[in-house]
Amino acid sequence: MAYRTLKIDAERLNSAIQSTCTAWGALPDSTGMRRLSLSKEDKDVGDWLVQQCKDLGCDVKIDEMGNIFATRAGKDPSEQRKPIAMGSHLDTQPAGINFSVIPMGDS
Repeated sequence: MAYRTLKIDAERLNSAIQSTCTAWGALPDSTGMRRLSLSKEDKDVGDWLVQQCKDLGCDVKIDEMGNIFATRAGKDPSEQRKPIAMGSHLDTQPAGINFSVIPMGDS
């Protein structure tokens, strides 16, 4: 079975992430943002994410708490591959930073 190597366009990815940081909840004169849970900014960026996922062909479901689940089926339904899952959050602390990173391994 041949696997295709995937390549991420880092510049495009960073541009998309940065645009969400400035479009919804940016703090004036700061690199931080305020996008509190259940706020208008949180809903607006969630709506953006849902549309991005739908544009990629994903089936989108939102639960009672507002969690967004996007599923994209594989190209060959006869292949029984295990799903891959990942997650993050769109809200911030009251004066959050643009990226929250948790280092893994030795520090």
